[in-house]
Amino acid sequence: MFPGPIAPDTWGGVGGEASRAGWVWAPPVEMGRRLWTATTDDLGSPITFVSQAGLAVSAADHGNLVFAVGRVSRPEGPVNEPRLFAFLRETGGAVWSRPVGMISLDSFASPALDRARGTVVYASGRWVRAFDLWDGEEAWTCELARNVVNASPAITSDLDGANRLFITDFDGFGGEASLYCINVDPFDPARNPFQPGEIVWSVPIGGSSGNSPAYLERSRGGLGLVYVASVGEFGWEPGRIRAFPAAAPAAPPPAWEFTNTIPEGFFGGVSAAPPEILGGAPRVYAASYAFSGGLSSANLVRIDGATGELAWSVPCGRTQSTPLVLPGGRLVVSTGIQGFGSVPSIRVYLDQGTSATTLWDTALDSWNDLDFDGLIDPGEYLRVGGWTQQPAALMFGGRVAILCGAIPEGTFSQPSNEMFLMDLEAYPASPSFIIGQHPGAGGSAAATGSDAYSVGVDGLVAFGTARDKFDIDLSGAVTIDDLYAWEVGLGMRDVNDDGIADEQDRAALMVSLRLGLLQSSGVGGR
Repeated sequence: MFPGPIAPDTWGGVGGEASRAGWVWAPPVEMGRRLWTATTDDLGSPITFVSQAGLAVSAADHGNLVFAVGRVSRPEGPVNEPRLFAFLRETGGAVWSRPVGMISLDSFASPALDRARGTVVYASGRWVRAFDLWDGEEAWTCELARNVVNASPAITSDLDGANRLFITDFDGFGGEASLYCINVDPFDPARNPFQPGEIVWSVPIGGSSGNSPAYLERSRGGLGLVYVASVGEFGWEPGRIRAFPAAAPAAPPPAWEFTNTIPEGFFGGVSAAPPEILGGAPRVYAASYAFSGGLSSANLVRIDGATGELAWSVPCGRTQSTPLVLPGGRLVVSTGIQGFGSVPSIRVYLDQGTSATTLWDTALDSWNDLDFDGLIDPGEYLRVGGWTQQPAALMFGGRVAILCGAIPEGTFSQPSNEMFLMDLEAYPASPSFIIGQHPGAGGSAAATGSDAYSVGVDGLVAFGTARDKFDIDLSGAVTIDDLYAWEVGLGMRDVNDDGIADEQDRAALMVSLRLGLLQSSGVGGR
């Protein structure tokens, strides 16, 4: 009923774009092929990436770059200076980097792509900064009242010359945090009397940590509302979810407010999904974090995006991750820590409208109690997911593959060491569940179609199918002639090098051709 959420060959930040949908139309990425690894900046200085932060990726008409955050000690520069880095997608070569100021409390906030205005935006310390995609020049800056921790921007694209960026600041165990509405479009005295980077309004939301807002475009059934969760007041009141009119010219009251049904706060983002029926209300999902209890001491909720009414609440593992909402009613949540009654896992739910059921849990449904102690110990289950991991999904031919790493075994600020591609149609104990895996990566992935990107112990890793593998007829270019050659049985037809030329190879070739046509059109380019 509604178009796919993420622009082709692009990953806009947390969940891929402002609604946090987290999925793309693409065949499963080829996990066995590492395209490149980036470990140094444009001066050759080693980078220590912020390992649990997500990435942003632009298409060829917007620079064809991967954006990541890390620390670097450059010659004659500060030691361990936080910077935003841009890398070429073809080679992993560093193009530019820019300082982003202090990163507070080991924040793992992600950059966000603003395609319409040709910038990439990152929030750290008390500052939100926008950089030109091509050369990294600062487009605008905005100072907030408090630091940003683990929260990433949501940027609108349908407000007719008055588009806005939404971000929350941090007060994790108090009640003084705010949601900010920041202008991103050019000044217009009648339609948009604000400069880029100027705060249009801010509203108090109580306690907040990692609460990335979400916005659903009107073309996909949105109502012009920005949705944001909050921690509540730790130890006193549960978390809340609120909706605010995104186009308001001054600080508005909430359109509605929901209070969690259990005494736990929301430490992550929300997902905004299209209505299930034409004329229906958007759906809003969020998962909470519980500091005690067992494997299901937190909860996952579905809220009516128009009224704020609760549709259902079900038990869930503790998490900071944003729910991934797939067509057909399935939800994917990465949950858990190692210890304190919890384990890292990925849970899949089925939304049935007025209720939801758990379809499987990677930890519980792969567990083999080797020592018969009744405890889920390391080595007894498939270790994947975790409270900081943000899964991505690839959908093609009626099947869904989930791309997700595992949280590190040490502190959350350490890098991950394994990325998994899993078949959502299989069961965690099935031999066919893991489609592929890739060592050395494992941080929250960016999936764009034929390739994917992740930060891990090896650095920033790109894996997938090399562009030259689509040159079936060996002409030196990827064109419609390659599809013709594939169809008639000529040329190098085994695109993914699995020893068989089959429909998976054809599907990957089709995606590559579509992306090439999009990029050659120059739509949205400079």
